[in-house]
Amino acid sequence: MFEKFDAAARRVFLRAQEEAHELGHDYMGTEHVLLALVGATGTTASDLLRDAGITRGRALATFPRARGPAREDPTGIPFTRRAKEICGLAVTESENAEDREVRIEHVLIALLRQSDGGAFRILDELGVDRAGLLTKLVGPSSADTPPAGAERPAVGRDRELQRLTQILVRRGRYSVLLSGPAGVGKTELVRGLKYRIDRGQVPSQLRGRRLVTFDLRRMGDDDALDVAPEDVVCVDGAERLTEDTPLLWLHHEIASGNRQTILMVRDEEARDSLLNDPWLRGRLISLAVEEPGPAEALPMLRRGMVAVAGHYDVSVADEALVVAAAHAGRYESDLALPARALDLLDEAAALTRVRAASRDPEISDILDEPVVCAEDVMAVLEMSGIPVPVVDVVPDAGSPAAVRVVNRLLPAPADSAAILIGTAAYSDPRLPDLPSVAANLTDLRDVLTDPKHGAFAPERVHVFADPGWADIPRIAELAAEPLDTLLLYYAGHGFSEDGLYLGLSATKAAHIEVSSLPYTQIRRLIQRSPCRRCVVILDCCYAGTAIEFMAGDQPGGELDIKGAYVLTATARTDKAHAPEGARNSAFTAALLRILRDGISGGGELIRIEALLPELTRELRAGGFPLPRQRATDTIGDLAIHRNPAA
Repeated sequence: MFEKFDAAARRVFLRAQEEAHELGHDYMGTEHVLLALVGATGTTASDLLRDAGITRGRALATFPRARGPAREDPTGIPFTRRAKEICGLAVTESENAEDREVRIEHVLIALLRQSDGGAFRILDELGVDRAGLLTKLVGPSSADTPPAGAERPAVGRDRELQRLTQILVRRGRYSVLLSGPAGVGKTELVRGLKYRIDRGQVPSQLRGRRLVTFDLRRMGDDDALDVAPEDVVCVDGAERLTEDTPLLWLHHEIASGNRQTILMVRDEEARDSLLNDPWLRGRLISLAVEEPGPAEALPMLRRGMVAVAGHYDVSVADEALVVAAAHAGRYESDLALPARALDLLDEAAALTRVRAASRDPEISDILDEPVVCAEDVMAVLEMSGIPVPVVDVVPDAGSPAAVRVVNRLLPAPADSAAILIGTAAYSDPRLPDLPSVAANLTDLRDVLTDPKHGAFAPERVHVFADPGWADIPRIAELAAEPLDTLLLYYAGHGFSEDGLYLGLSATKAAHIEVSSLPYTQIRRLIQRSPCRRCVVILDCCYAGTAIEFMAGDQPGGELDIKGAYVLTATARTDKAHAPEGARNSAFTAALLRILRDGISGGGELIRIEALLPELTRELRAGGFPLPRQRATDTIGDLAIHRNPAA
């Protein structure tokens, strides 16, 4: 939440939580933020509040009584909805001022603009002139302007805005023809220009000139226009300009060079028609506003969601923006990005608000506000009859750290890893070598990292062939790295000695329990890993022992490791098969075939829950032992490969 706040602004909210703690409040509201601002001595905000007669003592006299016992840790005190709103408004104020960071003054401006909440009531009780304070902070022209008003800086369109300004200041008094599909942001670009003109952030040729906008599609024949000679007229629906419309006169003024305009059209046919008009030829310069990519759309969505979040009284997680930007094309809408994604997010926000409506009103006002998350966007797509999409990694071009990668089905490549372990050669002559295991490792690595269908990055797939005890610490380190998905595969000899043991190159048949790797060690690696989901695949004799062991005293029950899936080549009493002369073991050969060839009619992804039926069918046909599986939570929805048969 506070990535864009400078150190002093962050301290205000930390101090506000401390104030709530000291007062015995179990929430942190805008009144506590006000108290923290008063105490931020040596700052402009504190000085202005003091000059307005707001002291700590006077503010405390109006404070509400404690609602309950204070929490032991002040940093755990939750923000009220209004306090969270302050954070969002402060960010908007800093963006409107084109500041790089949110400062204390932006926090105070946001607090003064609020029309309700604890701070508002305190200021009202103390008779504080909020408009006067705002004027001192932002100037008379902006004191009464809401932060999310029509005139605001354009976001993500610096190149187009520079080009638009260049055309309008040229000597020839040229007009601009903006083209681009509906929803791409042509109107937002014009608003960005108006914002700069109003603040004098343009060359002298544009300063002081008024920008007047009309939509020709909505004008009647009797509508009159009030424009001055130097006004720049912006016309949406300009394809109708040459018809018998109220703006037909404008066509002649553009042709004569007496009037500068910004014409907006949605399709190439309308653009070409105007550019080839005999009267306008040479007077118009075309500027295409392209649909942004998902990464480029993210800052635009953050801006657009300010009004949406305010309307529904919700906050919006960055993950929801990522999902909407990546998959807006699946949502039924006539608009392009970013407006198409905003439509999707608007419906997701409505869904979030409806779900939260059953909460107790008093609790809702004190505790956290509803949050629009990735799952809400997915739910809207599903309600529309659209399959749950794959969410690939979409970086935030402006601030990569601000967006946490969301991946509902496929592993997120940058935050996932596969560890492939296989023991083909054994030093003990009583343990026969397994040549097919070496090929298992090579082939599985190639399939998992296949550029077209694989879900794992090549540099994140680690192979341990014929490992010894010296390799175990490195395997443990690698298992502790993934934040999203960990896939752990083992092939080799398996032993059932009061639990499952996995053979290493130096394993001795006479001393299995002390010379091989206990499966309990693998289980501990999974428990300690920060990954959200873990897939374990075991191709060895007696592999099913792992499932029953991990289920504890409830055979057939769920695993006691959250977000885990175990797939084994055999039941606990069966031996795995490695047919003589075959390149791969029987189980891994079937697994590779499914991943390489795909599942007919299985959709665009191969989910792990779909593996068992396919493996069972193929292994039964070959007369081999049948595989087993067990999963927790909804990890069965996880996909580990794109379906080549889709």
